[in-house]
Amino acid sequence: MSIRPTGRAVTSTDCDLGFGVHDEMNKPVQFKTAAILGVRSMLGSAIAAELERKAVSTIAVGRSQKDDIFVDLSLASQEIPPFKYRADVLFHCASSFYGDDDEGERLNIRINAESAEFVCEIASRLGVKTIIYAGSAFSDKESQEKYGSYGFSKYLAEERFSKFSKLHNFSFGSFRFPQIYDTFGKCCVHQPWFGRIIAYASRGLE
Repeated sequence: MSIRPTGRAVTSTDCDLGFGVHDEMNKPVQFKTAAILGVRSMLGSAIAAELERKAVSTIAVGRSQKDDIFVDLSLASQEIPPFKYRADVLFHCASSFYGDDDEGERLNIRINAESAEFVCEIASRLGVKTIIYAGSAFSDKESQEKYGSYGFSKYLAEERFSKFSKLHNFSFGSFRFPQIYDTFGKCCVHQPWFGRIIAYASRGLE
């Protein structure tokens, strides 16, 4: 699977789209093991495949019983399961895409923002040096007014991760993707209209 952003991502200086982590001198730091939260998502599965191609070991973190570490960010409270895994970096690809009704807003805030401290605790136990977050271009102030609770919750997540990363002593970087799409149609689950546009364009249709 290949994932393609539809615009240029806004990134921190801690990471780049080539999956490289940079030190304070802005030199690439190689890593051997990466944990991927939301590994079965469109973006997470593509990152896993790319890391495998680069001979980087991966640790699956998610809400499937098949994952190495079980985590469900929709739960109001949960204990971190015991594990002995260690990783150099954590890719955070899990996200909520609910609407702007009361229930949707509550879930977006809980899953995307309130879970940040919990994710940082997992990262700390993994011993990671960096968290790389799949952010959104809709989390800037101008877009928040237009795109509602999703953009706002992603903005809050970035703020909380920035705070907690300092407490846990690791770096944090966020890619604010405008839109992403894949070549297998997974993007249609949360953005069917956009998937249809891509499908029609790829066939030269209007």
